[in-house]
Amino acid sequence: MLKFFLAALLLSAGAVTAQGVKTFEIKDTQGFDKPMVAYSVNVPQDWSVEGLISWQKPCSGNDYFEMGLIARAPDGLSGYRIMPGYQIMYFDVSPTGLDPQLAQMLVANNEAELNKLRTQFRGSNCHVGRVTGTQQLFQNLILNHRPPGVKVLKSEQNTQVMQQYQAMFGQTVPGMRSYYDATITALGYQMGGHPIEEVIVFSWYAFLLDALPGVASSSSQHVVVDQIRLGWINPARRAQDEAALQLITSSLKVDPAWQQKIDAFYKKLAADRSKNSEEAARQRDIQRRRDEATRDEQHRQFLQMITQ
Repeated sequence: MLKFFLAALLLSAGAVTAQGVKTFEIKDTQGFDKPMVAYSVNVPQDWSVEGLISWQKPCSGNDYFEMGLIARAPDGLSGYRIMPGYQIMYFDVSPTGLDPQLAQMLVANNEAELNKLRTQFRGSNCHVGRVTGTQQLFQNLILNHRPPGVKVLKSEQNTQVMQQYQAMFGQTVPGMRSYYDATITALGYQMGGHPIEEVIVFSWYAFLLDALPGVASSSSQHVVVDQIRLGWINPARRAQDEAALQLITSSLKVDPAWQQKIDAFYKKLAADRSKNSEEAARQRDIQRRRDEATRDEQHRQFLQMITQ
């Protein structure tokens, strides 16, 4: 089963023909001046399907918009889902060599800032906490939301995504470290008295700013869990369910007109950031010139005073 999902959940080629197929359009009604079709996907005729592009959303793995999709068989014992990602943030302060009251105040201030984020992120896919690795993330975000008795049947590294991460984060930046991992994991559990096999494509990356030396050194961690893809089947009808999932994954396609809009959005975003950066640099240069002129005038007045 895991080998099948290595292809199916990663949207491999090889469409499957099936009788009683319907096409579902995932629409973006929030991002642009008029509703647009963002994606289309084929599903079995008797399956229920829901999907949307959400820009007006709580905090999640993507800062701008999220895609959500869930397709299920009539009895719910098989299906496919694309879930929004997560962000987890944490920062810490370690006062050393300070007066105990001042050290306690710094720690309390740090915790107060973390509590502000906890309040801000409430009800969203963003959280506050220190991340130790894949096992912790997978336990908290996936396994804790499965029925009691869930078992990990098999797990292996997702080499395709790992290669993408290596290309993205290959260069090191002084004072900052990056971590990442990508896995494909098969689970087994019971749903309504029926055995279920589920495969989850799970990946994440993190940036860690190293603690700066000093009397009150600080460090921070920012973790992003990418969009999560998962599919589940009833082993009693394995061939039928796997054919349905392959139909879905092989037919999920982005609409070219919507993709052009998204590309233009990111291009404008990059241009605005560059412009803002250039303007900030210009303002810093203006301030520098003003400061130099002020110092020159002060120096002139001083020389004038002492020579009188």
